[in-house]
Amino acid sequence: MTKLAEPGAGLPLWQLLFARHVALPVVWATTSWEGAQRAFDEEGRRILALVAPLGREALERRVLVSGVFGIEDNSRDWSAAMALEHLIIAGDLLGDLLIELTHHRDVPRVLAIKDVKPTGKLDASTLPAAFEAFLGRYRAKASTSTGDRFAPGRFKHPWFGPLNARQWQCFAPMHQRIHRKQIEAILAR
Repeated sequence: MTKLAEPGAGLPLWQLLFARHVALPVVWATTSWEGAQRAFDEEGRRILALVAPLGREALERRVLVSGVFGIEDNSRDWSAAMALEHLIIAGDLLGDLLIELTHHRDVPRVLAIKDVKPTGKLDASTLPAAFEAFLGRYRAKASTSTGDRFAPGRFKHPWFGPLNARQWQCFAPMHQRIHRKQIEAILAR
């Protein structure tokens, strides 16, 4: 059995530096709030197309993958169900964060990577439907529940530092894309 790093150990250094100093700044400079939402919705549709036809056994099959950019070592042995649960947990937190930041409210909590790891408490057979419901919740939070989308307040990402609401919104589709690629790698094995 492969020994994996602890949750939150982070990305390989080159990936972290590339994301922090190249990929994220480019996305933040070239993506509008609405553009980020369209990309988020598209990634959600692509993920649903991958997982909707799967049965419980296929959803729950854990596979050790490598070579997926943006996946920390601890998350390399997930199932598609675990990736979906993580996207729901992290995405619901992110949607709430958007509301708080755009309404100029402080967010007192500290976010740790372990806080958004899958728990296994959700029934795998209902996860595709739960993920679809999450996509609707996120869309509502990001489009109708937000206030000042250029609010200066920030909340710290454990790896990428303090981000404002627009930066978080632009990060959301990138996060979905990373885990879509992870699901594709899981299903290919």
